[in-house]
Amino acid sequence: MAATVPLLALVVYVIQHVYLLTSRQLRLLDLEARSPLYSQFLATLSGLATIRAFGWEDASRLENHRLLDSSQRPHYLLSCIRRWLTLVLDLVVGGEAVLVIGLALGLRTSTSPGLLGVSMNAILCRYLLQNFLVKRSLLTISRV
Repeated sequence: MAATVPLLALVVYVIQHVYLLTSRQLRLLDLEARSPLYSQFLATLSGLATIRAFGWEDASRLENHRLLDSSQRPHYLLSCIRRWLTLVLDLVVGGEAVLVIGLALGLRTSTSPGLLGVSMNAILCRYLLQNFLVKRSLLTISRV
């Protein structure tokens, strides 16, 4: 397992770099997409009497729906990138477990079953901790 740690650290660093850059851009797009919706909503509230007087309710409602749909696109993409992150991290942990088992089978004479058990336990603990930390950070990010 010690042989896989530098490779694992590099893979996690690359995944982190890609995720942070992408999520930062998507958050900016999310803020930019919400601005017209908020402006339209405030304009609708301030001109409600005029909209009702001229019978523009349907047009105003359609415009609000269109802006709402376009403002939700970056949010859905952000949700997709979060799912991608959990999938990739799960695959990394699974790959690490396969690699450790493959090394243990290839080096049967030089590995002890106790050390293999400790190694698999460490992988399981890392997986559970990573899963907890990622889900907790994603919940914190989604509240902001």
